[in-house]
Amino acid sequence: MTGGIIAALRAQGMAGTVKTTGQDASLEGVQNVLLGTQGVTVFKDFRLQAPAAAQIAADILSGHKPMNTNATVNNGQVDVPSVMLTVVPIDQGNIKMLAENGWLQSRFGSLAKVLKGLPESARRYL
Repeated sequence: MTGGIIAALRAQGMAGTVKTTGQDASLEGVQNVLLGTQGVTVFKDFRLQAPAAAQIAADILSGHKPMNTNATVNNGQVDVPSVMLTVVPIDQGNIKMLAENGWLQSRFGSLAKVLKGLPESARRYL
């Protein structure tokens, strides 16, 4: 969605003057942060999410109480055991961590794919 907003701003000559935010550190979102047309994208590490969800599902399916929870969330009827993981807002100041922790490579295949077509000025953040 943020990409569409940035395109509309670009059409009005306003791209980069109005900061936008996005979710999930998508390829387009990461590139827009590097370009400066998006202020922040949200990083939720699926490498941590997937195993946590799988362990909870395995515990439930085997008839056990989930053991690796660290919080509860009330759904309006009961407190649901949950795993709350760190959510990190990513901007130009900390986007390098996504390359350093291997997330860009594991998510997009290579750092080269992330940087493809970007000007040198955008590459300096990685």
